[in-house]
Amino acid sequence: MFKVDKPNNGTSACYGNCAINWPAFSTSKVTVPPGLSASSFGTITRKDGSMQVTYNGLPLYYFHKDLQAGNTFGQGVGTVWFAYTVPTPHP
Repeated sequence: MFKVDKPNNGTSACYGNCAINWPAFSTSKVTVPPGLSASSFGTITRKDGSMQVTYNGLPLYYFHKDLQAGNTFGQGVGTVWFAYTVPTPHP
């Protein structure tokens, strides 16, 4: 999952050609990874009426070239796209 590092005022920042490369993350049920709080996740309504998942208020996106689990080819693209990292639980 990626976030865009520019002001969004609680709205999705990526439509049209941007959304081809950076599809919005949407799901009917969020599975919260270990180490994260369910209260950190939410949703916003996009211009087309679809729902987009947020983390700490920031909309989440995929990168179209990340085809396998663990891929982060979108990291740092345009100096505004950054992967979210999950804290490693301590034993």
